Amino acid sequence: MKTSPTATLSRRDAILHAALELFAQQSFAATPVPMIAERAGVGTGTIYRYWSGKEELVNDLYRFCKRALAAYLDIPPHLSARQTFGAWWQHLLAFAEENPDAFEFLEAHKHQPYLDRKSLALDAKLQAVAVRIIKDWQDQGAISDLEPTALLTLAHGAFVGLRKAMAAGHLNLSDDLITAAEEQVWKLFER
Repeated sequence: MKTSPTATLSRRDAILHAALELFAQQSFAATPVPMIAERAGVGTGTIYRYWSGKEELVNDLYRFCKRALAAYLDIPPHLSARQTFGAWWQHLLAFAEENPDAFEFLEAHKHQPYLDRKSLALDAKLQAVAVRIIKDWQDQGAISDLEPTALLTLAHGAFVGLRKAMAAGHLNLSDDLITAAEEQVWKLFER
């Protein structure tokens, strides 16, 4: 997900990189196409060679970032529920630390009305995988019977809250704090 400086990227990749930075720092609405072009070092018309407009660009970028996140969260299936949760926590942390713009972008854009059918379908597919894993853990008696989407939302919300507090300078996410936070969030899952 991390990329080289814009000058060494293909034009398409430079545009995606520039759009990611701007959409993460500002917002979709506050980022006009000419600003993306300027940041990417291309003419505005070049963007329209690859995408029909800003909405198609943001959706392409959203799916790219979602797939990158999914690759980070691809955990070996032989682990216990607790080990899998710990690996998920650590891999999510690695993604957020190595790809802060992508993490911020995904969080800011996940419920926006401009997400198209393909973006929503990818979201639903990834959510279904996570829910299936949680249901498997529940069937094994390893975790609480709370509705799986609620458990997933609680864990993800806790993680996002920690990252936001860190970004705002309210927390220093030391290894000890990360481990302790993971333990506390796991307690939400315990039977």
